[in-house]
Amino acid sequence: MRNSLKFIISLLIGAAFFYWFAHSLDWREVWQQNKEADLLLLFAATLVTISTYVIRSLRWKSFLAPIRETRFNNLFAATVIGFSGVFLIGRAGEIVRPVVCTMRERVPPSATFATIAIERVYDMVMVVIFFAVNMLFFNPGSSASLRDFQQVNEIGILLLLMAIAGILALIIFRLFSSSVISLMERRLTWLPKRLQNLIINMVTNLSVGLSVLQNLRGLSVTVGWSIALWICIVLVEYLIINAFSPNVPIGLTEAVFVMAFGLVGSLVPTPAGAAGAFHTAASLGLVMLGVEQNKAGSIAIAMHLITFGSAILLGVFYVIRDGISFGALKAMIKEDISPASSIRPTSVRPTSDVGR
Repeated sequence: MRNSLKFIISLLIGAAFFYWFAHSLDWREVWQQNKEADLLLLFAATLVTISTYVIRSLRWKSFLAPIRETRFNNLFAATVIGFSGVFLIGRAGEIVRPVVCTMRERVPPSATFATIAIERVYDMVMVVIFFAVNMLFFNPGSSASLRDFQQVNEIGILLLLMAIAGILALIIFRLFSSSVISLMERRLTWLPKRLQNLIINMVTNLSVGLSVLQNLRGLSVTVGWSIALWICIVLVEYLIINAFSPNVPIGLTEAVFVMAFGLVGSLVPTPAGAAGAFHTAASLGLVMLGVEQNKAGSIAIAMHLITFGSAILLGVFYVIRDGISFGALKAMIKEDISPASSIRPTSVRPTSDVGR
């Protein structure tokens, strides 16, 4: 009942945002913009989008390497199925990717969730760095509304400092993880045994996954994949914008600016991949760059469709080909929260295999 209520609320929020986005558009003009778009650039954007799923899978393989050797094809399937889940049921669908990985690779659920948490940290740092560096070169032009965004430089620097502090905190946690876990085992005895084991296992696997931060090669590989990922994401934005606006001077710095707006919108937990909220935020960023309202709406729609459309087609293929047994997953989760399934940081194998 509670989950149903959350879904209904998120659906209503998404509908409100989509109405806000759609009511000011001339949909005949939007349709005309779609017909006049450069299909070659849109096709190129689709190929680059697929490459982002490949890069995410390779990076995930590097994160999982200290815990267990995994196969790329299974991680790629889990990634595209996971993005399909986000589109279908919103942020709650993020659980699909680690779930599918657990089913296909027999990696403990707590380990997959731990690596997803590490991914989030990497992506947050990358976005902040891209945004902060971009603001050094971003020219707001003569628009009064854009002049107001000069203060974003200071916000970007602040976020960068916060991200660095977060990374240092994770490194410190990794260095003293054995002591932290031992302390948690003593202090969490008041919790139900199964919940206590689950928390300890997740923290332990997080520590194991963070071993990439202590190894130069592992750190270089994962950071390298992260940089490549976000370069590709910016390139997708750039290609789609220019497919619709060949006469508007939109460069890479402007593409990063629009990406930042879209990411803010995607944080809203609505179904269909933050539909409505993403469209509203992305189109707002485009309008601030001087793109006409209907054209901005067309671009936002194309960005959303290309981002999730590729994943949905590939995800459906893997689901039909392999099938998913949630009964088997339930058994794995029960096994993972038992004391015997815990992976101690001292058991980390050499990270020279990272990125293999």
